[in-house]
Amino acid sequence: MTRFIFTCLIGLLIFTPATSFGEEFEFIRCYSGTVTFMNKNKELPMMFSWKENGIIMSKSENKFLDNATTHLEGVQMGLGERREGYAIGHFVDPDGDMIAVYGAYKGTVHDGEFNAGSGKYKGIKGRWTSSRVAFGKKPPWPGTYQRCRLLKGTYELPPK
Repeated sequence: MTRFIFTCLIGLLIFTPATSFGEEFEFIRCYSGTVTFMNKNKELPMMFSWKENGIIMSKSENKFLDNATTHLEGVQMGLGERREGYAIGHFVDPDGDMIAVYGAYKGTVHDGEFNAGSGKYKGIKGRWTSSRVAFGKKPPWPGTYQRCRLLKGTYELPPK
């Protein structure tokens, strides 16, 4: 009986495909945004909503999402390392195909995920970690901000 179980386990290991971790990607997303403050009470943490539009420059060999445009909206409480927030939005590639994105964050590094897609991205799943690589100190227009972030992660598309 023990030999039978051992043989079955070895058979499963040999014939079970390796787990796929998806295709890796890396890109820089630069954007400009606006903020709407919900409060300016010094006794409470700063709370605001934000909207931003941007563009992606792929650093991946497969040029995943190169020259895609982005739109994200979110809410945030606090600033810098003490900030917490949520973001939703979409990325639109040069062909017009879209990916819905979501992220929750704390501090200056945060994670996000691909939730759904249209066209060639239908059924996409994936995750990334994002870190700031450029931070505009003096906005060119009042009430705006400009940033660039490096996103690294993986994605998977269903078989065609």
